[in-house]
Amino acid sequence: MAALCFAIFGMTSSCLAESENVSSEEILVYDSGIRTGLFSTQPLGVYAETVRFTPPSSPWTLTKVQIAGWNGYDNKTLPTEKLIYLEIRDEDLNLLYQFTDSQIPYFTYPTPTLADIQVPPITVDGDFYVCFYDRGALGVAYNSTEIDDGRSYIYNRHTGELSPATGQRKGSEEFGPLNWIIRAVGH
Repeated sequence: MAALCFAIFGMTSSCLAESENVSSEEILVYDSGIRTGLFSTQPLGVYAETVRFTPPSSPWTLTKVQIAGWNGYDNKTLPTEKLIYLEIRDEDLNLLYQFTDSQIPYFTYPTPTLADIQVPPITVDGDFYVCFYDRGALGVAYNSTEIDDGRSYIYNRHTGELSPATGQRKGSEEFGPLNWIIRAVGH
């Protein structure tokens, strides 16, 4: 009987520890969450949709990236499998982590979705960049309704240059700044 009580108490406390870890996650968001459109770069993987994040404390540990996008899946036929590429860079654009995979496990839904991409724990001490190379595999969602200037960029992998992200304003022929719907999750 004592062993059974100990086992139950052990399971309960491990469940509490897991729920405490989940509740301590912070999501860094610089978009309104309202999708204005989708944007796709060229298949060569030179340009990345990029967001600069400022952690709420230092050091801060990144554990997951969320990216809103859609690969055109129509609920009938899988799209052609292509490679996507993710980089985490520090405030000086030095590479901290890179990841390559098919887009299918993350973005194959009949509508645009917010996909979770797990990363190993990456400790950052200042601003950092999430660079996502869609490589023509999908459209990355953006919003131009509420702009947090200076957060969303196009990163050129060959030159190492950041350019402000711009696109057509909703309901207008004008072009202006936009926000990628890319988020960082950590603690």
